[in-house]
Amino acid sequence: MLSLMMCSLLQRSVAAPCPVSNCAMPAAPASAGPYGTYPSLPPPPPRTLSTVPLHPSVPEDAQRSGFVLSASGRLLLPGSIQVTLVLNGSGYVTQCTLNVTFYEVHPDSGELVRALTDTHVVDAAEWVLFDARAPRPCAAGLVGAAVDEAGGWLYYPVVATLTGPTQYNQYGREVARSSQSVLLVRQISLDGSGGSRTVFQQDTSNSNSSVFGNGRLSSSIALSGPVDASAGANASAAFLLLSPYETVSGLVLAVDLSGSGVVRARPVGLGVQATAWAVDQSTSSGTSTYDMYLLYQEGIQYDSNACRELADMFAFQQTPLSLGSYSCSSWWVARDRGAASAAAVATWPISTWTTWTSSAAPPTTKAAAPPGVDVEIVPFTLTTTTWPGPAQLAAGSSLVYLSDVYRCQILELDPTTAAAKVAAGYDGGGAGASGGGGCTRPVCSVFPSDGPATGNRAIASPGRMAADGSGALVFVDETTGRLRRLGPA
Repeated sequence: MLSLMMCSLLQRSVAAPCPVSNCAMPAAPASAGPYGTYPSLPPPPPRTLSTVPLHPSVPEDAQRSGFVLSASGRLLLPGSIQVTLVLNGSGYVTQCTLNVTFYEVHPDSGELVRALTDTHVVDAAEWVLFDARAPRPCAAGLVGAAVDEAGGWLYYPVVATLTGPTQYNQYGREVARSSQSVLLVRQISLDGSGGSRTVFQQDTSNSNSSVFGNGRLSSSIALSGPVDASAGANASAAFLLLSPYETVSGLVLAVDLSGSGVVRARPVGLGVQATAWAVDQSTSSGTSTYDMYLLYQEGIQYDSNACRELADMFAFQQTPLSLGSYSCSSWWVARDRGAASAAAVATWPISTWTTWTSSAAPPTTKAAAPPGVDVEIVPFTLTTTTWPGPAQLAAGSSLVYLSDVYRCQILELDPTTAAAKVAAGYDGGGAGASGGGGCTRPVCSVFPSDGPATGNRAIASPGRMAADGSGALVFVDETTGRLRRLGPA
C-alpha cells in the first residue's frame, strides 16, 4: 500500500500528463475457473529486436537512412544518384541524365537480392544557358519511394535542378541566376527487368505556378488503395500521395498513376501542418481501410518543468540537459479514416493551383472537406523534448508506432482504445507494460544488442520508421546508423 501511495505522489509531481504509467502495478488477481481458483496467465513474451546486416555484396553507396519497406517486408535501399551532362559546342548544358539505383536487400541475411536501375534524361530549357563550368550545374535528390507489389512497380519522386552561373552587380549583389527545376515521378519494375517510365512531370522552376511549390517534398510518401477495391491484394494502386514541404495547410497531393497528369489535393487530418503521416495498408483480414494517421506537435511550448525529470535523470549524457536550450512539447495523433482509399481520393478536387504566395493558401485548402470525411483524435499524448529530433510515425497491422528519440523508445499505440506500451527500448524492467508520456527514465545505448525488445534492454535514438503488413517494424538507429527490425507482436 505504501508503494502505491508513493507511486501516486510521484505521478502528481509531474506536470505533464502520464498516459502510460511506469509505476509498478499490483499483480493481476487470480481467476476463478470451473476447477477452482488459479493464477492468471503470464503476459505474452516481448517482441524481439534484430540488426539488419549489410552483406559485402551490397554496394557502399546504399543509403540506410532512406530505406523503403513494402507491405510484405521487402527491403530496398536507395543508392547515390549519378548525374551526367550533355553539352553543346559552346560548352552549355543541353541535357542532364539521371541514373538512379535501388538495392533490394534480404531482410535477414542482408545479402543483395537485385539492383533496380533507372535512367532518365531531363532536357534543359532552350532559353536558359547552363554553363557546365558552374558549381554543380545539375543535381538531383530523392526523398523516398513506395512499392506496389500487386502491380510489380516501385514509384519514386525525384527533383532535378539545373543551375547556371550567378551574375552580380558592382555592389556584389546577385542580379541574375539561371535555374530550372523539374519534378518527376518515375515507375520502375520490381523484378529488375529494367522497365520504367515517367508517370508525372512538372516544371517547378517558378514556385508561384506549381502545385508542388518549389519542388521540395516531405519524406512522408504512400500509395493509395487500388482502383478496384474488390480485387483486394491483386489490384494495383491508383494514386501516389505526396506532401509539399512548405505548406501550413496539411495539404496532401495525389498523383494519378495512370499517367494522365492529373493531381488531386485535399487538406487531410485537422487541416493544419503535420510533422509526419503514414497510411496503414495492411490487409491481415483480407481488406484494408487505408486509414491515414497524422502526427501533430503542440505549437505552444510546454512548461519546461514537464520535462524536468527527464533532464535530471538523463542517463546518456555526462551533464544534465539544459532545458533552456530545448523545448518540451506534446505530440498527438489524428486518424483520417479511409482517407487513402482510391474511392476517397477520387473525390478530392483536381488541383487548379496557379499561384502560391506566403499570404494566401492555395484555393483547394479553403474548400469544404468532401462528404464522408471522418477525422478523429486518438486520445493519447506523448510529452517529450524536441531534442535530439522530432518524433516519428509509422502505421501497420492496425497499430501506430511513435518514436521518442529522447527516451530512446518506440511506443506501440492502439488507435481504437488508445492503449499504449513500450514496444522497444528500456522500460524500467516492465517488459513493455510501462513507459512513455514523460513517465520513464530515459536510458540510451550506443551498443544496442539483439534479443528481447523491452524490459532492461536499451536501444539508441530511433529515426525513420516503417511498418509492414505483419506488424513488423524497421527503423534507423540514428546513433550507429544501423537498420533494426522489430518483430511482429
